[in-house]
Amino acid sequence: KIISRAKFPFIDLHGHQYGMATQDMSPVVAVMDSIIMKVMVNLSCGSGDGFMKAMANEKKNFPGRFVVFCNVNFEGAGKPGWIENAVSQLEIDGKNCAVGLKIF
Repeated sequence: KIISRAKFPFIDLHGHQYGMATQDMSPVVAVMDSIIMKVMVNLSCGSGDGFMKAMANEKKNFPGRFVVFCNVNFEGAGKPGWIENAVSQLEIDGKNCAVGLKIF
């Protein structure tokens, strides 16, 4: 027997919606609904402005359907001040509702 949907609602703990900042999430949520996935943990929301746009998209269009992690921006890694800037951005992203950190 082929099983095409869960028997009970579930959470996907490892999702990657890289375009969440600008993407229409309707098709993703439609698939989630079809298999009874209540929440997806998106590990790929970036940092800074991109992270904030992803959060805004989720809150406006599908509140409560996604839990988002922020990411370290490695651009300029090793240059003077990079560590301090990266840490500062992670603190800001955390204050803006990142529930975790995914390091690629």
